[in-house]
Amino acid sequence: MTEQERETAGAVRSTNVAHFLAPDWTQAAQRAAGALERLDRARHVVQLLVVTPDDEAAHAVARELRLLTAAHGVAIVPVTSAARAGRMLKAGPAHVLVGRAHTLADLLPDSTLKLGDVASVILVAADELEPESGALATLMAEVPKKGARMLLAAAATPFVESLLERYLHRARRLADTTPEPLPLPEGTPPTISVLTTQSGKPLAPLGALLDDIDPPSLAIVVSDAREEGRARAALEALGYPTESSLVAVTRGDVALHTSLVVFAGLPDAAQLRAAFGAHPARMVALVTTRQRSTLAARAVGAKLVPYDRSRSARAARRSEEHTSELQSH
Repeated sequence: MTEQERETAGAVRSTNVAHFLAPDWTQAAQRAAGALERLDRARHVVQLLVVTPDDEAAHAVARELRLLTAAHGVAIVPVTSAARAGRMLKAGPAHVLVGRAHTLADLLPDSTLKLGDVASVILVAADELEPESGALATLMAEVPKKGARMLLAAAATPFVESLLERYLHRARRLADTTPEPLPLPEGTPPTISVLTTQSGKPLAPLGALLDDIDPPSLAIVVSDAREEGRARAALEALGYPTESSLVAVTRGDVALHTSLVVFAGLPDAAQLRAAFGAHPARMVALVTTRQRSTLAARAVGAKLVPYDRSRSARAARRSEEHTSELQSH
């Protein structure tokens, strides 16, 4: 078990807990590490139920759960079709089911899904679950009352508060600390172009992005060792050698006047601070639609604009010319 998983496991071991954090499926999975550890692998019954707002999130969360050390020997099934999931459960039982409340509830009438052995329930992106509140109520009525329950949400909306009162009474609340205001360069606010990507695949558009902008220097900002490995693999696939003077993969530091800074996923406040301080010619954030609002909250004072391919090359040339002038003085 990794150090980060061990830290989050302790939070899961309390009865009910609510985490308020950015919508990030990797972090959501990490907070489920304790629940995975407690599973009895010898009992082939559903013991952990993870409720997501949609099918895309179900696939993404299931994928991230499988990557955890605590998932060794655990059968995890994303449920995006009741008919298909029913056949899978009859062919081979699962320890963990991940899916929308409505799809999971569709498995209840004919007893395809039995929830009597469920020890933990996790509500992921709970602030987005309101459209399926009826199906969620059906599920929660079948889950043993003594089990541990966890809620993850970006904000304590009125609907989230109602979930806490109904299903997670007296839950411990854990929230991301409020970052200090970012030091912004004088003059024109920094601009971050936002390119929307699929969940779990922030680097998918990297090749097209580099063809479009053609930066003479590049920094890819990642969150952890795993994402760093993915970034280096993506660069290698594009023909960049492992040690290249053209590209840097970093978890924070950015060289002064780097031509292009690419945030591979949601950057934290420290990474934004380092990037702004480097005065890059361009910054592009590869984030999901859900993460955009969190990025805006973290990068207060910066200007967020949609990535526009038709303008990017022209803007890059202008910025590069400006950067060259600064370096010559």
